[in-house]
Amino acid sequence: MLAALAIAAVCLNPLAALSRAHVPPQFPEAISRSLAVHAIALADTRPFQKWNDMLKRWAQHNVSRDSSEEKTWLDLIEQFRELPKEMWLDAVHEVINTVPYRSDMAVWHRDDYWASPQEFLEKQAGDCEDFAIAKYFALRELGLAPERMMLVAYQNASIGYHIVLIANTDAGALVLDNRLSRPVPVASYAIDMPLFAVSETGIWWLTRPEEPKRFLEG
Repeated sequence: MLAALAIAAVCLNPLAALSRAHVPPQFPEAISRSLAVHAIALADTRPFQKWNDMLKRWAQHNVSRDSSEEKTWLDLIEQFRELPKEMWLDAVHEVINTVPYRSDMAVWHRDDYWASPQEFLEKQAGDCEDFAIAKYFALRELGLAPERMMLVAYQNASIGYHIVLIANTDAGALVLDNRLSRPVPVASYAIDMPLFAVSETGIWWLTRPEEPKRFLEG
């Protein structure tokens, strides 16, 4: 039994794929074109420790299938599966957006905490990256490949720092933003200054093509 759990933990641990990767991950061309960005693959993932820590907690929840948090999460996924497949993305966006927005300080009493989907549902509250993470893993559970999704961080003059989920679907690249009622095409979504993108398959600094060295010179 213990051996089976150990094997399951390895199989469910998304960090294993990153640690074995020797070739810089390819940034999805369709998303790159839609965002009009230059992506620089990041070999050292330590600056994104909050993402890595969240992945570890997510994997632990998957091994502990009997926990109340995991049961709540799996029940939600089953509700999505009962819908027609073409409704999954909109349903994930709409249902997860019903969770109240609250800052990390209000929920976790710290400045910046990236919650796993199970923690997000348990607290019934979160901020922008928590919504994006929950949608990422819900769509992953429903069969959308990790290489077709990523969290994208950016800054806009109007809202400041923000994180959204971008999913490269058969209908094109769509932005799932907790501030919007529906997913929208990337081409119609305003991003003034792209910062970084992160997924299970890679981590990238993002910059506009005319300024590809912005993060390397800092």
